[in-house]
Amino acid sequence: MRKGRHFGRRFWMLLIAALFTTGMATSCARKPPHDRAAVQAVLDAEAKDVVQHNLDAVMTLWCPGGIVRDAKHTPNDSSDDVLWQGKDAIAQRYLHLVFPGVPRRIEHTIVQLQWDDSQKEATVLISTRINSETAIDGDKWILRWQHGHYCLQETIYNLEP
Repeated sequence: MRKGRHFGRRFWMLLIAALFTTGMATSCARKPPHDRAAVQAVLDAEAKDVVQHNLDAVMTLWCPGGIVRDAKHTPNDSSDDVLWQGKDAIAQRYLHLVFPGVPRRIEHTIVQLQWDDSQKEATVLISTRINSETAIDGDKWILRWQHGHYCLQETIYNLEP
């Protein structure tokens, strides 16, 4: 009986040590960092991957259940919005709508950034430059803190009336 109790205690000690060594215990428990550079890095990676037509890389940036919404330049009327929900739908959007537009240059510039620790989210209003065109108030992105990093949860574009 003593031998079994010793094994159980050792198992739990090793499991706890493994969690802390890999950072799982601390990354799950702590609140997301208010790190503007980390948020900008995700937006920059999305832009780079789109220019390179790297679907696999761009999709690794998205959270499961992500949403893309085209506000159709009517930000106060959601009845005409076009919606892509989930990674499969978002991937199809990149393949059939974004990549064929042949963007050679994309820049996402943060205009406003708000943190919501209770939802583990950062909400970002950005101006977007695609090739030579700039949408000053064109996009809203929501990034969610999951598994120790930010991922893209939602974007709403064409917000300019």
